[in-house]
Amino acid sequence: MTTRTTRIGRGHGFARQLEWSEYKHKLLKNYLHVWCYKLGAFHQELAFVDTCAGAGKYADGTSGSPLIAAAYNEDKAMVERGTAMTVYAFETDCEVFPSLVRNLASYSSRTPPRALVSSASFFDNPRPVLDATRAMPTLFFIDPFGTEEITWDRLRPVITDGNRVSTELLVRIDPTMLARYAGWVRRQSRTQTPVRGAAAFARLLERLNVDTEQIGVEATIRDGSQSAKNAFLSQYLELYTSSFQYVQVVPIRASYAAAPKYMIVHATDNAHGAAHLNDVASKLEDTLYTTTEERKDAAIGQGSLFGPPQRSPRYSQAQLDHETYALIERLKRPAFIDLRAELAAYFGPEFREKDHKGAVKRLIEAGRVEAVGHVTTFEANTVLRIKPSRT
Repeated sequence: MTTRTTRIGRGHGFARQLEWSEYKHKLLKNYLHVWCYKLGAFHQELAFVDTCAGAGKYADGTSGSPLIAAAYNEDKAMVERGTAMTVYAFETDCEVFPSLVRNLASYSSRTPPRALVSSASFFDNPRPVLDATRAMPTLFFIDPFGTEEITWDRLRPVITDGNRVSTELLVRIDPTMLARYAGWVRRQSRTQTPVRGAAAFARLLERLNVDTEQIGVEATIRDGSQSAKNAFLSQYLELYTSSFQYVQVVPIRASYAAAPKYMIVHATDNAHGAAHLNDVASKLEDTLYTTTEERKDAAIGQGSLFGPPQRSPRYSQAQLDHETYALIERLKRPAFIDLRAELAAYFGPEFREKDHKGAVKRLIEAGRVEAVGHVTTFEANTVLRIKPSRT
């Protein structure tokens, strides 16, 4: 989706890609590269469902999400394998929709079509797309401007649709908006006078799985505070954690030091997908950190011969080792890829594969864990277990 900014003219979409949108689209593009490569090795048909596609392209020619996805039909590995991806693009804005049609025309005109474009809302009638994609891996990209399209009643048909080959979701959620809605509900709880809009926001929060009764009584939660945003986000994420094995959140922001503009939730049952999304996000975080530090140095007229130092995770190595051991103990002989997926869901993009391997190696060297199989390289199927204590 192209984030709604200042329009340059009727039906032309959006003038330019803002920094946080650039980050989001890099996340999508880089993950799609891995997703197509991995799943394309076993399936000839893939599907990408963009529920809020926008114009498909910015006015400066930069591709938006539907074009990013459709372009993988030209990917060399995809073509050589005979694998193709069909993009289902939805856009309800009558001014923007004609641009989406034009921008996807080269894919829509193929036989069979590799882009199917609709001016209706996907959520008004999701069944045709769900039926058409049931037999193929499908990535749903749900990137609305607000929150109406990410409520449980809207997402339920996708999340609960059974007998699918593979379903993954990338969903945009803004915790600040949740806190803002909650502020209206809190104000109503403090007065007998009707607060305009409070009842509507309370109903919307309930659809987003946020407990409105707690909003008025939790003394520790203040309107707009980070603790409030985290609490509301945790409640919202239960919509996904109750249905998918792996759920992780990626902050989307313009600079490394900035507060997130919003979050992208990744939900999947595939351990490989969770682990690789983690690596994609971690690398983007490294790049964002480096760029931010370089801009900071440039602003004060300083530079470094060796560049900025490596990004330091917000969690310590000891915390990583502790959680790694606890997961191995809880999962009962997990494969390394399953452990990676669990660590990704727990820590997010703070750590990636090399860090996960480092934690396992330290536990093995400490005599607390042992590996079965490819001990040195830690391949995906390497089995890990707690080392029995000697008595």
